[in-house]
Amino acid sequence: MNKDMQYYGQSFPTNIPQEFVPCIISTDQHNHSSPALSADHKECYWSMITFPLGETPQKIYFSRFENGKWNPAQLASFSSDFVDGGPVFSFDNQHLYFYSKRPLDSTSEANTLRVWQVDRTEDGWSVPYLTFGDKFAHIFTSTPSISKSGTFYFTSILDGVKNNMGIYRIRQSKGIFSSPELLPPQINSSHHDWIPFISPDESYLIFSSDRPGSIGDFDLFISFHTEDDQWTKPMNLGPTINSKGSERFPGLTPDGKAFFFVRESEIYWIDSNFIKKLKDDAI
Repeated sequence: MNKDMQYYGQSFPTNIPQEFVPCIISTDQHNHSSPALSADHKECYWSMITFPLGETPQKIYFSRFENGKWNPAQLASFSSDFVDGGPVFSFDNQHLYFYSKRPLDSTSEANTLRVWQVDRTEDGWSVPYLTFGDKFAHIFTSTPSISKSGTFYFTSILDGVKNNMGIYRIRQSKGIFSSPELLPPQINSSHHDWIPFISPDESYLIFSSDRPGSIGDFDLFISFHTEDDQWTKPMNLGPTINSKGSERFPGLTPDGKAFFFVRESEIYWIDSNFIKKLKDDAI
């Protein structure tokens, strides 16, 4: 694989955040997710709200990497007239997960966010369907992130804390999903904790929060997963990444070499080597 292909047509990011594919993926519109990059490095999906805000719902867009460059953004075939966002690829590249406010059927209302998915077919993407099935259709589920073992981490309702938001996980075994588990108080404080990213091996979780120790409105924090299924005290990712504004939507390139995040409404990436340094300090 040549360097341009490996690093998506840009120079590999330094230890200073840089915009990711300016004018095509990181645009002057309101970007609202980390980029979801396919394992073969040829596709990128992300969600965006176009200006003026409030006139059109959040939608999912995509671009293909061809002939050493990214093509202009197009609306994803499965993106609806309702809120769609937060796309995430499966590790085998055959499925794409996202949250949507679309109705369950033609007789229901678009009244809550749920995690949906599409599957690859010979003709493109399949018709969207609920990832967790009808069993959990009544539960608010948003901003999914998935580990290689198939455990989903996501934002849902947590009563009694700021803005009633918290971080949960759902494990699966042979395609059967467990009941949602609320992550412990180290992760879910009395503040606004949301938008999780779980590392592929579940060794760490990065999420957005306005808890004490934040630099701005929302900062990114990291907690490391220990062998006894506990989580270390979350650490602020620091002023290189966090600003006086809001940082959200963490993510990684498929090879794990670069880290994504959204600052206000722009998509940035940075060398991910800082994560190892934080782990050395935490454990």
